Amino acid sequence: MAKVVSVKIGKTPTYLFRKGRVYYFRIAIPIDVREAFGRTEINYSLQTNDLKHALFKANYLYLCYKNYVRQREYYNNKGLEQAPCIITFWLLKRLILFISTVF
Repeated sequence: MAKVVSVKIGKTPTYLFRKGRVYYFRIAIPIDVREAFGRTEINYSLQTNDLKHALFKANYLYLCYKNYVRQREYYNNKGLEQAPCIITFWLLKRLILFISTVF
């Protein structure tokens, strides 16, 4: 059985890493929004071995994720029970597929 080794590359963001030749997006989900995502982390293949493409995709996904978390925090601070779900894990996966076909 082959051993999978993840490699951190130089000054790349912490949410971008490489397993073998393929880049992945990985980010831990804060405890207060885990219920909305239904998981503790997002770990998804960017389906590329090109660093520039991987950086573009990972940065876009990170911005979408941060936007979702900020909106959750904003609505929670306003005392509202539930924030409108603009970005979900399902949508993040669809964005990855879309980005993969465009770039």
